[in-house]
Amino acid sequence: MVEFWAGHDIDPNQYRDLYNLQPKFAADQYNLAEPYLNILSAPQTADAEEVKGLRDQVQEQGEVIQELRVAFRMIQNQLKPPEVKQ
Repeated sequence: MVEFWAGHDIDPNQYRDLYNLQPKFAADQYNLAEPYLNILSAPQTADAEEVKGLRDQVQEQGEVIQELRVAFRMIQNQLKPPEVKQ
């Protein structure tokens, strides 16, 4: 009703008629979606401990990457040929 009162066109492609004309199709489509429907709350995709563990792992890897960058720069500086003064 809200869509109607907001002035929106309701079902311009008449998809609702499809469900009335083919009830088996409607039931099959509902059965496909049913495992993902939850009117109480959003389904949990990962628990909080797993997410925290992954965030910690990303943080640690970021620190390792930074240490490797510093070591790489130090090696680069050591491999530079000495400057010759003329």
